[in-house]
Amino acid sequence: MKAKLLTAAFSAAILSACSSEAAGPFDGKSAEEVVSYLLFGLEDKASVTMDTLTVSTEATQAKPLSLVVKMQEGSNSEDALRATVETSDNCTFTVAMKPLAINERVGLKDAKFSVDLTNVTAVEVGRGKNMKLPGAKIMCLEAAEDVWCKAVSEESTTGRWGLRVGPFEKENPETPVKSIQEKANQALSYFKANICKPKV
Repeated sequence: MKAKLLTAAFSAAILSACSSEAAGPFDGKSAEEVVSYLLFGLEDKASVTMDTLTVSTEATQAKPLSLVVKMQEGSNSEDALRATVETSDNCTFTVAMKPLAINERVGLKDAKFSVDLTNVTAVEVGRGKNMKLPGAKIMCLEAAEDVWCKAVSEESTTGRWGLRVGPFEKENPETPVKSIQEKANQALSYFKANICKPKV
């Protein structure tokens, strides 16, 4: 009897482990959460510490999704920016970025965009703002300055998207760009298979 129980428990443990390994990082995530990672590189509860500075992301609202990026050094804490993602339809989203505190001082501006990901063929990420979303249709809806709106819109016609601020690990030499690219690929695959499905 004990042998049967041990065998059953062992089998259950193996099945549990296999299920855990099979589950991707975006399983169970909302459409807004997946798109937030694709476009901004941001996800709830992500954080990284570099020397004495900790940068973290916190979701403050689910619908529309609102994420606040926080910077903390010692006892000093500051909200750096807020990103929001709202579903227009299965493949199109309204996204906005509002710089707060330090980012206002370095020249980032408020902006809101409509992003149609129906025909996106790939996601290409790199360090800094080197990101491309070939096939995406991006339209600037409003911005604090027309010049800012125009600049981002012109970049998007070449497939370039310059507002991906995360994941913060890309500033950490311990996390190579390759692993960031792999996770971005997973996000796009999940998005196409489960959210922006082809019409039949």
